[in-house]
Amino acid sequence: MLQQIVNYASMPKPIVVFGALFVIYAVFVLTKTIRDGYFSGIFVNILEQIRSRYKLLLMFLLFVLLVIRFIDLPIAKLCTKWYNVNTYTLLDFVNSMGEGWFIVGVLFTLSIIYEFLGKANNAIVLKIAYVAAIYAGLFNAVLKFIFNRQRPAIGLEPTNFFYFFISGDKKLIDLTYAYNSMPSGHTITIFAAIVPLVLYIKVPLYRFLLVCFAVGVGIGRIYTMNHWFSDICVSVILGLVIGRAIYLANRYRIKSDAI
Repeated sequence: MLQQIVNYASMPKPIVVFGALFVIYAVFVLTKTIRDGYFSGIFVNILEQIRSRYKLLLMFLLFVLLVIRFIDLPIAKLCTKWYNVNTYTLLDFVNSMGEGWFIVGVLFTLSIIYEFLGKANNAIVLKIAYVAAIYAGLFNAVLKFIFNRQRPAIGLEPTNFFYFFISGDKKLIDLTYAYNSMPSGHTITIFAAIVPLVLYIKVPLYRFLLVCFAVGVGIGRIYTMNHWFSDICVSVILGLVIGRAIYLANRYRIKSDAI
């Protein structure tokens, strides 16, 4: 009996305690970020980009429709045919680094470190980047609910959209994975996050590595049959638009030259 009481009363692991304290601290920092206006003016900038480039966006929409009709299914079948457990494991690991919580956590932590080191501009750009990732994640959730497209891992039917609304099978659980393929949350988040960094950083190698990582996440989402090729195309464009809009809305905060 005494042993059971001791077991129940055992202290949590230190890493859990530190993690919980960090999350609490993050809540206060994010609240201050919102109060400081980092999320202000974003939607207006997005609308301005759409207005100024509506012809290109219409051409892109036509391209996506053609991809859905003629390209998505062949690419999904090729991924099935070329399946290799080692390749899958590697790309799945890359995918895990494209998770929204991971991206925001890394950028958030780096921003705190740079702020502590007195490198205010780097801290600000990293803050803009994680704001972009958060905004992209929220935007992605809304679009997933609207489109509720079937994932290729569930069935090779690239034109299966609006499943939840038009089918008689109203299972909310399906909206958490099976029918929320478009857009790709990993891809839209990573592209939105790297845009402020790419626009700020002047070293070509660093910019190239960031782009390669983002592209790798997109490829990984296709190969692992989590998304169609068209999902990735849409996510890349949305990520670029959101990332640029947030950078432009907050660029005035940056006071000196880039790294």
